[in-house]
Amino acid sequence: MSVSVLGIDIAKQKFDAALLVDGKVKHKTCKNSAEGFETLMLWLEKQGIKNVHACMEATGSYGEDLAIYLHEAGHIVSIVNPARIKGFGSE
Repeated sequence: MSVSVLGIDIAKQKFDAALLVDGKVKHKTCKNSAEGFETLMLWLEKQGIKNVHACMEATGSYGEDLAIYLHEAGHIVSIVNPARIKGFGSE
């Protein structure tokens, strides 16, 4: 089973998702709400994606509902310390 990579930058009102597909990145912005979570799932389905490994920064409570939603939908979710992400980007 192939698992795609989904990076999520989360904020209070919205989140930006970056999906890596065949070496190319596709972007989607959604509301940080149940409606936005469903929009994300429909977008992933439209891209032909069944399983993702989602990675998001630990930003307090802003990302908790989305992380739970994705996990309960059967996806892998990693919540990462922002300092680790910044350090990876500066290498």
